[in-house]
Amino acid sequence: MHPVVPKAKAPRVPEGILKLCPVRPTEPRVLKVLAEIEEMLRERDVASECARRAGLSESRLSHLFKAATGWTLRDYRSGVRLEVGRQLLASSSLSIKEIAAQVGMSPTHFSRAFKAALGRPPRAYRLGVRGNLPSDRQLAAQHPSS
Repeated sequence: MHPVVPKAKAPRVPEGILKLCPVRPTEPRVLKVLAEIEEMLRERDVASECARRAGLSESRLSHLFKAATGWTLRDYRSGVRLEVGRQLLASSSLSIKEIAAQVGMSPTHFSRAFKAALGRPPRAYRLGVRGNLPSDRQLAAQHPSS
């Protein structure tokens, strides 16, 4: 008789991060990587570290991750960085430079990526979330037509 080996319990993945995935992953090793991504925002070589932690080669992790989530590991990590930055813009008084550092990006790269993904720069997003958008009249006064 063989001993019964309990299945590894899947780590808890924050719901906000799961919302970024186009599909719900069920592969336990991918769930483990998803749970750890937010902790690794500032690290450079995330793919190899995630693969090591999951006990997989980088290539195998890449294939499993893409099949399970619909995203590449790099694109997913970028999405998590921007989502964490978005949350910090809405809920903290940290400067954009400090937020960029928190998510492991340069301020310029963070601002460009944020604008590309959300359609407006971080400062405008923060003002809009807080209900402090300038009126059309204020904008016109700041930028008079030539």
